[in-house]
Amino acid sequence: MMDRGSHQDLRVPAPDHSGEPSLEAGWPAPGIATIGSCERPEPAPGTPSANEDVAAAPPGLFHDIPRWIWTAFLAGWAGFFLLMWLFFAVNSEATFAVVVAMLFGLMAFGLPIVMARQSNRARPRPIEVVHTHTGPVSVRAAAAQIAMIPIAVVIGLLGFILFAK
Repeated sequence: MMDRGSHQDLRVPAPDHSGEPSLEAGWPAPGIATIGSCERPEPAPGTPSANEDVAAAPPGLFHDIPRWIWTAFLAGWAGFFLLMWLFFAVNSEATFAVVVAMLFGLMAFGLPIVMARQSNRARPRPIEVVHTHTGPVSVRAAAAQIAMIPIAVVIGLLGFILFAK
């Protein structure tokens, strides 16, 4: 059992706020714009300004992967949902379940596509190497890794449909 005196050993000293702006220094604090202010804050050092060329920015996450790989990936999932619709939507309850799954798929794959299109990054030139967290891989290896799961799902679902009938 702990005695009450041991709690004093766990206390953390209060932070020193002597270098921070205070209300006594004037309002608003330096660098904070007020409502109705027309002044634009200066960009932080090292960040590109609105006038700099956006193409100079490095490609974003997944932007170095060629478009044909994403087309194969999305075509595999579209084939999966098409098979689900054709073979499992046999009554109203099953149709409802398949439609809900398709809407989830549309949101899961559609939202990143829409957000990527709103990006103002320039499309990178064709590449021969895709950089991953585990190191660089060839475009063919990246295509195999990315498209393997949806294509395998379609093959597995086709096998299930053929053997179930």
